[in-house]
Amino acid sequence: MVVSGRTQSIYRTEVSTDVLPPDGAEESWKQRLSAIRALSGGEAVRRTFDLAPGAHAVWYGNNPRVPSSIVLEAVRPMSDHLFKLVRRSETGKESLAEKLVRDILDSYAPHQTSSGFCIGYGAITIEPAQRESVSITLKHQTLPGIETSIETATVDRPDDESSPLEEANVFAKSYGGKMQVLRDKKRAVAGLMGHEIRIVLAVPGQPETLRFNWHYAGTAGDASRPKIDVAGTATGTQRAELEAVWDKLLDSLQPVPLSKR
Repeated sequence: MVVSGRTQSIYRTEVSTDVLPPDGAEESWKQRLSAIRALSGGEAVRRTFDLAPGAHAVWYGNNPRVPSSIVLEAVRPMSDHLFKLVRRSETGKESLAEKLVRDILDSYAPHQTSSGFCIGYGAITIEPAQRESVSITLKHQTLPGIETSIETATVDRPDDESSPLEEANVFAKSYGGKMQVLRDKKRAVAGLMGHEIRIVLAVPGQPETLRFNWHYAGTAGDASRPKIDVAGTATGTQRAELEAVWDKLLDSLQPVPLSKR
């Protein structure tokens, strides 16, 4: 399985890492600024500056209909990758946004994934936030049709209302189809007791679809126990392959200690 999509957010700030481009960090930043300027003939850019030593940043407007809506982007090059941050804000609140993004920037530890908020090439070691979220999609390298995803989010209260089984049943019936339940029971993953379902969806005129899901409701205000949804999909003829991928994925998930900072 290879990562085909990934988004992560902490303190309402999108964070990501990317491989250092062949042309270097400076050329990459120039190209990004050019792309932002192209949004509205250059009028979108409000200010370019260094947010911190070695960290380029830009403020720009992202909605001509709402002039007060602005975005802060920052990037700091590491030895072999880039650390990127995006924060949405409003005119007049720039200093607060810059301080928060700077704090996140300064807490980044490259090549550390043993603790903290992991984001690919490293981890953010700032104090855990009440708002953290992760979404990762993976596709099979040799078997088209097999896809898995992992989504996590901190919660104010446990998400006990989500029902993938009921949602799938409603979907099947709305198209005159039917649903077959292969599994519907509790399962522990990474030391957390969640609920696992495995179903087959049959809709007239469409190939049968396999849908696997594992759901953990989360613990209120606990970044170490967020709501977690793991999903897997495949065609009906790929059941054995999806089951192998699914069990390997769930068995590989492990808790990551919070930052001690």
